[in-house]
Amino acid sequence: MMKPNLGEYTISSTGDILAKKNQPIRIEFSNPDATPHNLVLVQPDSLREVGLAANEMAKDPNAARDGQFIPASKKIITHTKMLKQGETEVLRFKAPRKPGVYPYLCSFPGHWTIMKGNLIVK
Repeated sequence: MMKPNLGEYTISSTGDILAKKNQPIRIEFSNPDATPHNLVLVQPDSLREVGLAANEMAKDPNAARDGQFIPASKKIITHTKMLKQGETEVLRFKAPRKPGVYPYLCSFPGHWTIMKGNLIVK
């Protein structure tokens, strides 16, 4: 669950985060679920690539034991750690300087197909 600092950006009715170029963003990300979740912001058109890479990590015993499922990808802009139930992390970053649609996802294996949204930079 995301709690925005509305002085910095807004969330649209579709769940998209709307921001201006290079605008400071603060997201308070909390996990109320029993399953771990995170928030991973990626470059435009790389949702599927990063999501599939996270799925592949589940096959690696070391990655599965670590439980973070953050692929080593230059397409990841920023991310939280994988949060357990009841945990919260504050993510602070500046919106990209280039306008566009920047997807965000949960990289727990399989979650990226439904737990996703967009940071829209204008």
